[in-house]
Amino acid sequence: TNRRIRQVRLAEGIEDIGSYAFKWCPELRTIQLPSSLRIIWPWAFHGCPNLEQPVLPEGLTRLGEGAFAECLRFTRFEIPSSLGFLERYAFQNCKGIREVTIPATVDSMEGGVFAGCTQLEAFRIAEPHPTLRVVDGVIFGKNGTRLVHFPPGRYLAYQVPETTRIIGARAFYGCHNLLEVTLPEGLRTIETQSFIQCHSLESVDVPASVEHVMD
Repeated sequence: TNRRIRQVRLAEGIEDIGSYAFKWCPELRTIQLPSSLRIIWPWAFHGCPNLEQPVLPEGLTRLGEGAFAECLRFTRFEIPSSLGFLERYAFQNCKGIREVTIPATVDSMEGGVFAGCTQLEAFRIAEPHPTLRVVDGVIFGKNGTRLVHFPPGRYLAYQVPETTRIIGARAFYGCHNLLEVTLPEGLRTIETQSFIQCHSLESVDVPASVEHVMD
């Protein structure tokens, strides 16, 4: 929570940036990351609204939960090919990000990665992708039965495809403008926090086929 720090340069040889390392440093503007960096732990840069988007080095293997949440000056989504998993809330409320392409090297991701990114207009998946696909701008698992992540700024109403069997954890997290969601018959599971912070959503009709609604 240092209000004076504006610039950080991390020396070569550093492999980890710890959890909460620069959380709520409101005047932090630039950070130079070393090529030796392998892990950015959860919430490391959470709430640094003036941070210019750093270059993430090749070799980075983990970008922790909420690592760059509420970094308002981020305008693009760029990650190194060494990163295989996108953790939840990694870019939450980065409202400057408008388009996202998930590279084929990211073989899995959690819901809520881009929660609250209300300027986000489009998702794309690098083809061929081993585990994910896009259906009408929404990220699903490869076989289309599990809804993984929904773009929070794009729709006022959405009809979930008939083939969907699982609404993934935090799939609709932070969809502040969403007014209506229609769930299909045949849906089996609604996972944890699927509709959290959907402030405009008034009701969701849960079909009789649903067997599990998690917390």
